[in-house]
Amino acid sequence: MTGTAGPTGRSIANDHPSLRRHWHPVALAAEIGPEPTRVVVCGEALVVARLADGVAVLPDRCPHRNAPLSAGRVVEGHLECPYHGWRFGADGGCRFIPALGEGATVPPKAHVPAPVVREAYGMVLVCLEPGPDDAPLLAVPEWGALGVVPVWLPVVEVRGGGAQLLDNFLDFTHFPFIHAGTFGAGEDALVHDYDVEHDDVSLKVRYEHVIENSEDPLVATGEHPLLQPRVMEYTFSVPFAGRLRLELPLTGVENTILFWAAPIDADHSRVFCALLRNDVASPDEPAALAARDYEFKVLTEDVWMLEQLPTTSLPLDLPAQAHTRADRITVEMRRLLAAMVDT
Repeated sequence: MTGTAGPTGRSIANDHPSLRRHWHPVALAAEIGPEPTRVVVCGEALVVARLADGVAVLPDRCPHRNAPLSAGRVVEGHLECPYHGWRFGADGGCRFIPALGEGATVPPKAHVPAPVVREAYGMVLVCLEPGPDDAPLLAVPEWGALGVVPVWLPVVEVRGGGAQLLDNFLDFTHFPFIHAGTFGAGEDALVHDYDVEHDDVSLKVRYEHVIENSEDPLVATGEHPLLQPRVMEYTFSVPFAGRLRLELPLTGVENTILFWAAPIDADHSRVFCALLRNDVASPDEPAALAARDYEFKVLTEDVWMLEQLPTTSLPLDLPAQAHTRADRITVEMRRLLAAMVDT
């Protein structure tokens, strides 16, 4: 487990206990049906299913004989254990034990301790150990706005820590190199000064630069240049949630990327990423699918690099790595995460 002071200083990996106090996505809400599904968050096995009384996210073990509930089924709106048929509601309460018969008193130990669950931004999120105050949730003002269509990328599992994934998501100095095959413009390698706004749990940066906008159809006709100005607005909320607002003044396109890394175990994360587009009418139309495929290619370029790194933890003490003025956004992210693990 990382995240405490030691010979090499503080670092954070997906197994740090402080992560259990924060929100993590377990699935896309639209993909949750009556079929139980096993997921792992912060090393804990959970079962997800849609029941009569709501979405259930429960420990993936029956309190009777520890059978995996994800191997069971939904019967009459309840999650049924495959071993002895015990049935549970979305709150973890045991509703029925067949061996005791209808109307029998259910012993207190038959109930499953359910984590806190909420639906937001098209996802189901879980907080394994909620504290006295609500954990912060990333603000995404574009979600649900008129004319904005969410287009989801495939949810992928990667070898890498959540902190590494957000470190990469917030870092724009790697664009001309890692993303040379998509939008990276070598002419934009120099990073000029920028300001970072922050509070105790989040940060915000606005930055103007140029990109190779191959998504613009007027580039092919010669009406627009390939190199175009773009304004990026980054926001980040601890532990592993990011938002990137993209404004292209030449085309009038304004889009947002929602990026969330869910810790699976010490070395693996799941990436939930949605494009919030104002230039498509449906997530299934060709333009939306093309945008999804393009952004997935960008994500693949990032994942390739992250999986080359020697460790899946992220150093939080600044002297542990070399930083420059161009890294102000990710340096501030480290300070926020350091404060989180020290709490």
